Amino acid sequence: CTSLGGSGYRLKTSSELLKVFDRIWALEEQHVSNMSLVKALKTEIDSSRARIKVLQQDKLVMKNKEKDRIEVAIQSLSDERKLRKQSESLHRKLAQEHSEVKSCFANALKELERERKARILMEDLCDEFARGIREYEEEVQCIKQKHGVDGENHDRLILHVSEAWLDERMQLKPAEKDTIVDKLRLDMQTFVEAKCLIESRE
Repeated sequence: CTSLGGSGYRLKTSSELLKVFDRIWALEEQHVSNMSLVKALKTEIDSSRARIKVLQQDKLVMKNKEKDRIEVAIQSLSDERKLRKQSESLHRKLAQEHSEVKSCFANALKELERERKARILMEDLCDEFARGIREYEEEVQCIKQKHGVDGENHDRLILHVSEAWLDERMQLKPAEKDTIVDKLRLDMQTFVEAKCLIESRE
């Protein structure tokens, strides 16, 4: 009995040891499996970290590009605003200058019209004066014949003034009218002085 009892105890002990060994073996296998899983997870985590880092860098680059685009857009708007202000200022300046030029041109036209009318009036007066000279020359001839006054020099002067004026009036160009009118003023003054001299001799 004692021998059978000892054998049973040993079998029980051996069975327990086998269970312990099986448990240890299972734990080791689980540990190995867990280590592989941990290694795989670590690799995945490292890969995820790398991707996150790349995404962060891309995000920073995109942010900088967006910032640059915004700054360029703001600068473009500012430049456009400045150009518009300069254009408006130039437009106002040109409009004012155009108005001034238009006003000066209108005044110049009025002045030219006044000068033209004055010149026409002077020319008409000179025409009348030239015709009057011829009539007066006939009167001087009569006076010379009646009183024996030497009017030859005055006749020449009168005839010269009259014929010179009429000849120049026929050939006169617009640009020469002012000059001939000024010349005629001197001739008229000379004629008046000569007329006064003749009348004083009468």
